[in-house]
Amino acid sequence: MSLRSTATAPAFSPDTFLYAANVSHDTASVRVFAEPFDARAQAVRVNAVLIQGVDVGGDAGRGVARESKAPYSRDTPLRVGRNVVAVEVTAHDASTKLEYRVEITRAYPGVDVELQFLQVTRVSSAVVGQSMGMGLVSRSRATYALTPAFVAPAAGASATVLEHATAVEYRVRDVSVLASARDPRATVTMAYTRLEGWAGNATVGLTKSVEGKQTAFSPDGVAPATPVTEFDVDGLLVGRVSLAITVTAEDTRYSKTTNVELTRYRPGGEASLRDLVVYGEPGSRVPVMLPAFDPETLEYNVTLDFDTEAVRVVPTAEDAQHRAVRVNTVMQRSGESSRTYPVAA
Repeated sequence: MSLRSTATAPAFSPDTFLYAANVSHDTASVRVFAEPFDARAQAVRVNAVLIQGVDVGGDAGRGVARESKAPYSRDTPLRVGRNVVAVEVTAHDASTKLEYRVEITRAYPGVDVELQFLQVTRVSSAVVGQSMGMGLVSRSRATYALTPAFVAPAAGASATVLEHATAVEYRVRDVSVLASARDPRATVTMAYTRLEGWAGNATVGLTKSVEGKQTAFSPDGVAPATPVTEFDVDGLLVGRVSLAITVTAEDTRYSKTTNVELTRYRPGGEASLRDLVVYGEPGSRVPVMLPAFDPETLEYNVTLDFDTEAVRVVPTAEDAQHRAVRVNTVMQRSGESSRTYPVAA
């Protein structure tokens, strides 16, 4: 005797008449496979429903031969909680009967609505070389910090911070939201709402669902305990949007929403420097610069040692959206060193 796709405890023995089994909430029914020890057994019934043999009304003389393999029973419905399935075997003499009982406990639906993981990221690709005439593409994922930071609640606890914010530069048009529920039986969905827009954008207030897909992404290289769903947000407009991430429990009466307010900045209009450092070469010496750097001061004097052969500068733009600056008309990255420029005595 066995249950389809469900183990019983203890393992079946002809001399053991009581068994137990546990099934998940999404198991709404079971089928029982029952094979009589004696192939001549007259009948096998599951919850009084005949699955093998003939109903002879107790007249052993009318028994007929049958196959030694018993079929599965029909689907036996399971209610939440404790269920009893009775398997009755009637011997060839039509008077001897044995009953085996299986107590099946169907779990209650999960009610956990907590997030276990949440990140706003962006995937970028770059060609880094060639192999056999084909470009080699490197993919990297940047993560945008949430304020306040997302912290997964401890086991049995509930998150109290449900509002977060983050921002991306104007050049960023697409982001991905990665989220997973603490309970793998729960589902995660996301909706996108325009909160505001510059230049009279007409889509403010528009809400739409964002389709998610399962991803193999592993935060910090460690496989998450529950599946991660990735939501791609494409074509970001300038302004603020709300990303509503909802966890719906297996018991769909329960759900919880965490909101992330995402801002895509306008094109930067700030053209000043935040910092400027001059180095003398050789030795990367830092000479005295007068006056001390100030974003509103545009001219400086630098006194170099007599053996200084060249100088280089490290300019850093005030606006983080400015990824490049020009030094003597040469374009370079903000915050990085320029080329060296020879100096004469």
